[in-house]
Amino acid sequence: QCDSTGDSRPPLAKEFTVPVCYEMAPDLPRVCEHTGLAADDVIRLHTAAAFTVYAVGFVPGFPYLGYLPAELCGVGRLPSPRVRVEPGSVGLTGRQTGIYPLPRPGGWNLIGRTPLTIVDVAAGFFPLRVGDVVRFARIDERRFRELDGERLAEPA
Repeated sequence: QCDSTGDSRPPLAKEFTVPVCYEMAPDLPRVCEHTGLAADDVIRLHTAAAFTVYAVGFVPGFPYLGYLPAELCGVGRLPSPRVRVEPGSVGLTGRQTGIYPLPRPGGWNLIGRTPLTIVDVAAGFFPLRVGDVVRFARIDERRFRELDGERLAEPA
């Protein structure tokens, strides 16, 4: 459906920066073993990429982000999913990365965690949409504690 100006383009994508503490990464050693990379190289590659939100699903607000740099591709899911993945956990598998917005079971390799709330179902807060761009920024545990519980900010 076109409007009266004939412009049928979708709204401009927003670009979000998501802080991640890569020290909270239970599966980083597994990813390093699979890729042959040092942890700092995995983190460097993950933070250097701009990821497109290709889909939102699995649980409300879970962004499927792609595509991983070639060096990080091909890491399979965990042999057995975790019973509970903490909200804000950042995982990867195959060619994608994503952020668990709510506590749920999950089988992706967890390589870090954001302190930010990326979904608040009760308040209708779902800032990430298909077509948006997500970049990850490394933070330490001190900064994680400072930001813990803040909402993902809309880009300026």
